[in-house]
Amino acid sequence: MTPWRWVEKDEAWRGELDLPGFAKEEVKVSLDKERVLLIEAKQPELAEGEERDFTRSEATYRVRLPREADAEKLEAKLENGVLQVTIPKLTPDSQIARHIELN
Repeated sequence: MTPWRWVEKDEAWRGELDLPGFAKEEVKVSLDKERVLLIEAKQPELAEGEERDFTRSEATYRVRLPREADAEKLEAKLENGVLQVTIPKLTPDSQIARHIELN
């Protein structure tokens, strides 16, 4: 079972990923040149005697974006232990083939 929940809408894909126990500062979201979305969550090492409410202290997820995704407008936010990712779709105008004039 995948931890991601994805919904495709007319204008965008929306994804949710449960990251309970992680603070905003402990989650890194990046996009590589191969259009792979990388989510890395890592909590700092505990000092001796400290305890954590959750057992997971590290998580990594990768998602390849569809060709129709507008990677420049990708948004992500972490709220109440849930990472929400919105990936807008390219508009039809931006996908139209066109002729390029030579200078």
